[in-house]
Amino acid sequence: MKRWLWSGAPWCYPRTPNPYPTWSSCAPYRERDPLPEDVLLLVEVSETTLVQDRTLKLPLYQQAGLPEVWIVNLLEEVLEVYAFPHYLPKRHAKGEKWPPRPSPPGP
Repeated sequence: MKRWLWSGAPWCYPRTPNPYPTWSSCAPYRERDPLPEDVLLLVEVSETTLVQDRTLKLPLYQQAGLPEVWIVNLLEEVLEVYAFPHYLPKRHAKGEKWPPRPSPPGP
């Protein structure tokens, strides 16, 4: 399935401020910002924004039902992986390989 990489632009989620992630991998869409159901993987690269990304943005992503969120924690040099529905953190050391969850089949 074709995917788009969306960098530094908001995705639309009704009733909340639209967060601006570092990157997101989205299913193709036209003439609008991506909706939560378009986002397959969202990535935040965090150093000075780590607390904000965990406490403000992550709950919005979970509420929206995003399937997977990665926080690249530059302070501790780890990848934090949060997966729907529980968003329990899994931490992976620098250099450890970690693939994203498989994407749903496309048309």
